[in-house]
Amino acid sequence: MGEVSTHMSCDEASTPGTAPRSTFYQEPYRNYFGFLAPYCIAGQHIWRSIVLLIHFWVVEGHHLERVLRQLGMKQGILVDVDTSIELHKITLRGKQDKNWFKEHAMHIAKWATHATIADAPPFHGEMSYNDKYMGGFIPALFAILQNRPRTGTLW
Repeated sequence: MGEVSTHMSCDEASTPGTAPRSTFYQEPYRNYFGFLAPYCIAGQHIWRSIVLLIHFWVVEGHHLERVLRQLGMKQGILVDVDTSIELHKITLRGKQDKNWFKEHAMHIAKWATHATIADAPPFHGEMSYNDKYMGGFIPALFAILQNRPRTGTLW
């Protein structure tokens, strides 16, 4: 396979059907494993954990099932993920002395009992434009791009 563009301009993406097919190509991370030290790729099952990442006041969902393709697995159709608006509003302003272990006890307990690992069959090559995943993703992408801010950024 020759050179394939991994980026596209807003103009290319804003009109359905005008971007070249080769533009939509995801390159799995495994292509870079040979450049990493062995300890960097040990325990790959941990990479696929679907857990909450907790660091003091920050609690963020780690949803690897949404990026299986980058890990060399077949990507399924994405389902909506519940994102807590209240958690994202938390700032450290005036809360430097807060006991975050106590504050986030519910999330820490959920993290401690959560053992879900994202898994899917291996996938090699390019995903077909007609794949079920692409069928759900492309209309959503174009809807977002049609309503993009005037600054020229995509999201």
